[in-house]
This record gives sequence, C-alpha cells and structure tokens, in this order.
Amino acid sequence: MIVPLAMTIYFSTLHYNLLNPGRSSSSPRELHLFPDRSGVPRVFYNTLLLVGSVLAITIVLGTLIALLLDQR
Repeated sequence: MIVPLAMTIYFSTLHYNLLNPGRSSSSPRELHLFPDRSGVPRVFYNTLLLVGSVLAITIVLGTLIALLLDQR
C-alpha cells in the first residue's frame, strides 16, 4: 500500500504523460508542481467535489446495504 501511494505522489509532482511516456514537451523528470497558479482554485474545487461525492455515495450506499442486510 505504501508503494502505490509513493508512486502517486512522485508522479503528481512531475510533468509526465502516463499515456505516452516517450512523448513529452519537456524532460519527464522536470519538477512541474503548480506551474500555472491561475488554475489552483479550480483544482481545489474539483478535488473537494470529488472527495465530497465519493463520501456521500459511500455513506448512502453503505447505509442502504446495511439496512437491507439487517432485515429478517
């Protein structure tokens, strides 16, 4: 579980195209963390939306399944 987390953190800080690793506009090892700060608020909004949606769906479906399984 530690290795995938570490790889995710590593690749999230690089300008690296996972679909075409050989094709990139710059060196794949170039640090590319927040190169354009104008999109940062949108990134945080999208992240919060994704996390909130996943939590809501998990809680609702988990509660419904628990109620269905608790029936006699």
